Amino acid sequence: MTAVVNDDVLGPLTWDEQNKWWTFEVGPIAGRSIRGSIIPEDSRVPLASVQLDTVRACVTWIRANEPTIREFITHKAFDWWMSDWYDEEIDEVNTPDGFRETIRLRGVNFYEDGKARTCYEDGGLLGGHSLWVTVGPDGTFEHGPDLFG
Repeated sequence: MTAVVNDDVLGPLTWDEQNKWWTFEVGPIAGRSIRGSIIPEDSRVPLASVQLDTVRACVTWIRANEPTIREFITHKAFDWWMSDWYDEEIDEVNTPDGFRETIRLRGVNFYEDGKARTCYEDGGLLGGHSLWVTVGPDGTFEHGPDLFG
């Protein structure tokens, strides 16, 4: 039997026995379903030490401010992308606005500290890699963007 915990902010949290984490809906954001995952340190007590108040605050902030994260990533990564990844023969994007509108939120992971690790798809700009940014409950960007994958 699948374990489900209902939360007033996060909605239903469903235990994924295979992966040993909780899943829920962060979105929809920009009309897209966005999966959230709460990944406990100890799957035997999966919500015991997770800071759910912090998770709730992060999700609430992301739902209201997701374009701000894309703007942050663009501000931090666009010049680097232009110098290290841009190829004028194949890339149609060559402006910060185009970069910002191409990257898309794919998912959000939470660990014991409750802070959001947002994962953005590259839209083909970075050879299929992802860009990650850690967001605190008040919308503070704590780490990233980092290239992954």
